[in-house]
Amino acid sequence: DRSGAVSVNASSIVPTIRVEVPGLATVAVDVGMVNISGLDEFSLFKLLVPNASAAERHSLHSTATFASFAASLDVRVNVTPAGEKLHGSSLVEDFRLAVKAKAT
Repeated sequence: DRSGAVSVNASSIVPTIRVEVPGLATVAVDVGMVNISGLDEFSLFKLLVPNASAAERHSLHSTATFASFAASLDVRVNVTPAGEKLHGSSLVEDFRLAVKAKAT
């Protein structure tokens, strides 16, 4: 497909991030679909270029310049009460983080 877009179900790639808040709750963050578009509209693409600076010559960098670029990430946050101070059922929130950029 030459659409310049990629969609990946990241749930099988990115493990659940769990944070224990002692005596209160467990917070779990899951990543779902990752969507990226604009990959077919770049004017510059350099991959693993050695750094010209003597102080940083041991490092490599990559650069890409896109005419437009968009990315979104589906995220689920699950807060489960734990301990004696917080009671009730789990709070589950699903949301999408989105970024769009266009060259000027």
